[in-house]
Amino acid sequence: MEANEFVFRAEDGRLLAGTAWEPAQVQGAVVVASATGVPRRIYRGLAVHLAEAGLAVLTFDYRGIGDSRDRGLRSEPATLEEWGRLDLEAALGWMRQRHPGLPLLLLGHSAGGQLVGLARSGLHLSAALTVGAQMGWSGNWPWPSRGLIWSFWHLAIPLLTRAVGYLPMRAFRQGEDLPSGVARQWAQWGRRRNYLFDALGPEVRQAYAALSFPLRALHIADDAYAPRRGVEHLASFYGGGRHEVLTVEPRALGVQRIGHFGWVRPDFRETLWTAIRDWLVAQAQLSGGPAGSRPPGPSGSGPRPAPWPGAFEPAPPRPAPRPGFGEPDPTPH
Repeated sequence: MEANEFVFRAEDGRLLAGTAWEPAQVQGAVVVASATGVPRRIYRGLAVHLAEAGLAVLTFDYRGIGDSRDRGLRSEPATLEEWGRLDLEAALGWMRQRHPGLPLLLLGHSAGGQLVGLARSGLHLSAALTVGAQMGWSGNWPWPSRGLIWSFWHLAIPLLTRAVGYLPMRAFRQGEDLPSGVARQWAQWGRRRNYLFDALGPEVRQAYAALSFPLRALHIADDAYAPRRGVEHLASFYGGGRHEVLTVEPRALGVQRIGHFGWVRPDFRETLWTAIRDWLVAQAQLSGGPAGSRPPGPSGSGPRPAPWPGAFEPAPPRPAPRPGFGEPDPTPH
């Protein structure tokens, strides 16, 4: 399927790079919100898989990342909050204008699932599925991982951004380098128990509480960067729609490892990708229109979703994965 490469403009005038796949018959519109420092090209195969099922798909790069980087990192003023309030908002707004009246859906990876409530158009979502989206407070990790996460927020980010002028993630094979403002705000959020909700104040809590769409939050059992406790912690701040946290166990899918980034590999086309696609398609069909046309229901109401392959409640016991720089680089060069 042919992709359309283009740029679109955020509210403050910044140009953002996007790629859209639009099948002939569209039944829903999906915005893919990337993880921190992960360029949109990583999600290309997944986007095509979704589009083949009749979903229009938009991937995009946040300011300062990938093809949306228009200046040197040391002079890039971007913040993590702007990624949500301006960039994700612009992507959702583009989809709403491009496909008016169709269900608007979000697929958020890590930070892409954290920032939803900062975008005004989040109120128009019909459903959201997140993968590895968590509350980054170190207390959500078991020891000794808790100490490593604490050190990342309190020591590594402040020291490295001060010394280098940005956060050199490529040096650790963990995606693209991050603008200093993004990294420092990321650390500010991570030092607080309730992450961005403590850092940005009560109006942000209220904005997330107002979200009424169904949420499916996926926790991958061997994801060192998103423990189940952190995924549940974040999901608890989403509003009145039905929400669920499901654990994906690699061994149930016949693999030894998935991790935080591995699920985007084509190896998972027939398992994780297809299950994600089927859930999004089902939500589009259940919605039949924008979120505003559907009365919100209490958590747990509405049709039950299809079974999730590789998910267990509770997850089978296994050693807690330790965060560090053991995850494969999501942006091979």
